[in-house]
Amino acid sequence: MRIKKILIISGSIFFTAIFAILISYLNMNRDYEIVKESADKRYIRQSIAEEIKDISYNLTATARKFVVTGDERYADEFETILKVMVGESPRSEDCLIAPGRSVPLSNLMESAEFSEHELRLLTDSVYLSDMLAETEREAMNAVRGIFRNEDGSYTRSDPDRELGIYLMFNQEYIDAVSAIHDPLNESIRIMNERSLSENELIRSRLESSERIMMTAVVMTILMFIVIMFLGLRETAKFEKQRIEAETANAAKSVFLAKMSHEIRTPMNSVIGFTELALDDDIPEKTENYLTKIKSNTVWLLQIINDILDISKIESGKMEFESIPFDMYELLNSCRSTIKPKATEKNIELYFYIEQIQNRMPLGDPTRLLQILMNLLSNAIKFTETGTVKLYATVKNETEKTIKVFFEVKDTGIGMTVDQTEKILKPFEQAESGTTRKYGGTGLGLVIVSQLLEQMGGKLNIMSTLGEGSNFSFELTFETIEIYDEVEAGPGFNEYEKPMFEGEILVCEDNVMNQQVICDHLERVGIKPIVAENGSIGYEMVQNRENRGKKQFDIIFMDMHMPVMDGLESSGKIKDLNPKIPIVAMTANVMADDIEIYRRNGINDYIGKPFTSQELWRCLMKYFKPVSVISGDEKSRSDKDKELKRLLSENFLEENTRIYSEITDAVNTGDIKLAHRMAHSLKSNAGLLGIVTLQKSAEEVEEGLKNGKVNVTREQFDMLEIEIDKAISSLKETLE
Repeated sequence: MRIKKILIISGSIFFTAIFAILISYLNMNRDYEIVKESADKRYIRQSIAEEIKDISYNLTATARKFVVTGDERYADEFETILKVMVGESPRSEDCLIAPGRSVPLSNLMESAEFSEHELRLLTDSVYLSDMLAETEREAMNAVRGIFRNEDGSYTRSDPDRELGIYLMFNQEYIDAVSAIHDPLNESIRIMNERSLSENELIRSRLESSERIMMTAVVMTILMFIVIMFLGLRETAKFEKQRIEAETANAAKSVFLAKMSHEIRTPMNSVIGFTELALDDDIPEKTENYLTKIKSNTVWLLQIINDILDISKIESGKMEFESIPFDMYELLNSCRSTIKPKATEKNIELYFYIEQIQNRMPLGDPTRLLQILMNLLSNAIKFTETGTVKLYATVKNETEKTIKVFFEVKDTGIGMTVDQTEKILKPFEQAESGTTRKYGGTGLGLVIVSQLLEQMGGKLNIMSTLGEGSNFSFELTFETIEIYDEVEAGPGFNEYEKPMFEGEILVCEDNVMNQQVICDHLERVGIKPIVAENGSIGYEMVQNRENRGKKQFDIIFMDMHMPVMDGLESSGKIKDLNPKIPIVAMTANVMADDIEIYRRNGINDYIGKPFTSQELWRCLMKYFKPVSVISGDEKSRSDKDKELKRLLSENFLEENTRIYSEITDAVNTGDIKLAHRMAHSLKSNAGLLGIVTLQKSAEEVEEGLKNGKVNVTREQFDMLEIEIDKAISSLKETLE
C-alpha cells in the first residue's frame, strides 16, 4: 500500500509536470507565431512606404525623360503609374504586395494596420506626390504645346520644351520632391521603434515560458526515475506470476488435447457401427433409436472437435497450410453446404463474390472454410426470418499479395454491446437461455476469433438487438499467377469459344469502351446496339415497347454517363419492362455498390476491365450457346493487336486535351463533368493497360466525388505528367 501511494503521488506530479511542459510549449509556439505575424505586418507596412517612394521617383524620372526627349512612350508610362496607383490598372508581377491585382494604394494602406500617426504621415506623402504630379503634367503639356488658362481651360500653342525642362528641374520642384520623402522616412522610423517595442515584450514572455518549461522538465525526469524504479520492482513480481499462470494454462491445454483425442477415437467407432447397423434390414423402432444415436453422436463429436481446436490453439500446436486454392470454388462449396439449412428455415441466402483476376491465393482453405461455415451456421441458427448474406470483396492488391474483405450479415435476434463482449469468451453465449433454446457450446466464435488472429486477421462484430448482426474480417494472402485457361470456365478450353444469337443494348458514353464491348460481343455472334447515355437507352427500349417490337435480350449498362446515369436509366427501364435483364458494366464492384445496383433493378454485374471468359460466363446465364468454335492462337492475337491499335488511336483522338478540359471544368465549378471525365480517362487507361495513368486518374476521380474538390495540386500535376507520358508512348508505338 505504501508503494502504491508513492506511485500515485509521483504519477500525479509527473503528469502535472508534463501538463506544464505542454502549456509552456503551446505558449512559446503562440509567441513565435505572434513574432512571425508581427514581422510579416512590419514587412508589409515598410513595403508600402518604400513603394510610395518608388512611385514618386518613377513619376519624376518618366516626366523628365519626356520633357527632354518628347517621346510619347514616357508619357504613357507616366499615366500607367498613376492608374496603378488608383487601382485602375493591375500591378506588375514584381510588386511585393498584391502582385498582378488592381488594388488602389489607399486600400492597401487602410488594410496594413498602420498606427494613426504613421497613416497620417503616409497620407501626407501621397497627397504631396499627387500635387507634384500636376506640376509634372503641366511640364509635359508644355512640351506638347498645351497650356492651362486661369479659368482651368486648355489652349494649344507652339510647344515650349524650355518651359517643360524648367518646371521639371528648377529648385522649387527639387524641394517638393524632398518634401515627399521627409514624412515617409519619419513613418519608417516610427514603425521600426514600434516593432522593437513589440519584440522586446514577446522576448520577455518567451524567457518566462522557457524557465517554466525547464523546471517542469527537471521535475518530469526526477518523477520518471522514481516511477521506473518502483515499477521495475512490481514488474518483476507480476512477471513471475504470469509465468506460473502460463505454465498452468499450457498444462491444461495439453491435458484437454490428449483427452479430446482419446474420446474422439471411440466416438468415430460408435458413428461407424451405427451407420452400418442402419444399412441392415431392421425394425422401424430400432431404426428410430439408431438414427437418434447417430445424430446425437455427431453433435457430441462436433463439441469434442471444438474443444480439440481450442486446446490446439492455446497450446500453440495449430498448424496452417499454405497452398494455392480457388476462392470462388471454396465459397461456392460453402454455399452448397449451408444452403439446405437456410432452405429448411425459409431464409434467403445471398453470396456476393468478387472475382480474383489471373491470380490464385496461397493459404489454408480448410481453416478459411471452417471460419466461414462457423459464421454462416451461427447466422442461420439465430435468424428466424429474413436474410443471411456473405460478401467477399478484394480490398487491396499488390504485385505479390491480395487483401480480401469477408462479411457475414444476418437479420437475426442481434445482441447488445455487453453480449458482444461476452461471446468471445470460451464456453459462453450471449445469455444463459441461449444454449437451451438454440443449442451449442459457445466455442464457435472463440475458435473463429483465435484462428483469425493466427492467420493475421481480426474478427469485427457489430450487432443491434432485434435487428441482426454483422461479422467481418480481412485476410491478406500471398498469390501466384495463373494462366487464362484456368479462368476459361466450364466446357471451353483456351482455343474454343461459345457462339450465341441475340441482340444486346450497350449503354456506354465512352467511345473506347463502346469499341471494346462491341468487338467482344461481335466475336461471339451477338449484335450490339449502342446508346451514348442512359436517356437514349431508355428511349430505345421505350420505342420498341410502344411499337411492339422484340425487346433487347440483355442491356449492358455503364454507371457513369452524362444526361442520365446508369442507376436512373435502369430504374426507368425496369418500370417499363421488368423482364429485361440489366447487367452493370463498371469498375465499382464493391459490396456496397452491388447492393445499390440490385436495389435499382440491376440483375447482374461484370467488372471493368473484363476478360473474354468473364463475358462468356455472364452471357451463359442468359443465352444458350448455339455452337462452339475453335480458333488458333495467332488469329486471336492478331485481332487483339488490331483492337489495341484502334483503341490507341481513339485514345490519342479523345484525350489529347483531357487534362485542360478536366481542370477547366473544375475552375468553372462543373465538378460533376470533371468527375465523369476523370472516370472515363481511368477506364480508357485500364483498357490499354496503362496502370500508372489509371491509378492517377482514379485518385483524381475519387477526389471529385459528391461535387467536392478534394484533389491536391500534386495529384493534378501527377495526372498531367502521366497523360503526357501515355500520349508520347502511344504515338511512338503507332509510328
